Amino acid sequence: MALLTHQMDKVELRGGMYLMNRELRSAGYNPLKAIPNYVSFVTSFPAPNNQFVVNYATDHSIVAFTLDTNGNGSIDSSEQIAYRFNNAKKTLERFNTTQANPADKWEAVATNIDAVYLPIRLIRFQLPEFQAAHREQHPILAVAECPLVPLTRV
Repeated sequence: MALLTHQMDKVELRGGMYLMNRELRSAGYNPLKAIPNYVSFVTSFPAPNNQFVVNYATDHSIVAFTLDTNGNGSIDSSEQIAYRFNNAKKTLERFNTTQANPADKWEAVATNIDAVYLPIRLIRFQLPEFQAAHREQHPILAVAECPLVPLTRV
C-alpha cells in the first residue's frame, strides 16, 4: 500500500509540475501587443486578488505572472497566475482567482512535497555575450520593476 501511495504522489507531482511548467512558459503571452508597458512577472495583483507581495530577491517559493490567454488586449482576473510552495502543508499551490472566498484562493496542485525552489532572478543589466552582432529587435524581457532590455541571440 505504501508503494502505491508513493507512486500516486509521484503522478500528482508530475501533473502539478507539468501545469506549472506550461503556464510559466506562457508567461507574458500578449498576442496583440496592445498592453502598454506590459510586465509578465509581477510582484502582486490588483484588487481583489491583492493577497500577497513577491520580493523576487528573497522569496524563492512563490512566483506570480500574467498572460493574455484570450487575446483581448487586457489582463483579466483569470489571467493572473501564481504558484507557491506551502512549507507548513508541504504542498505546491496555485492561486485561483475565481474563488470568491480569500481563504480558498490557494488550491493544492501537488501534495507531500519536501521543497520547491523557484529561482526567479531579475535581469537588470545587459550581459556582454548578449551584445553580439545578431541583435534581436522584438523579444523584450519584462520583469517587475526592471527596465525593458532587448535580448540578443549569439
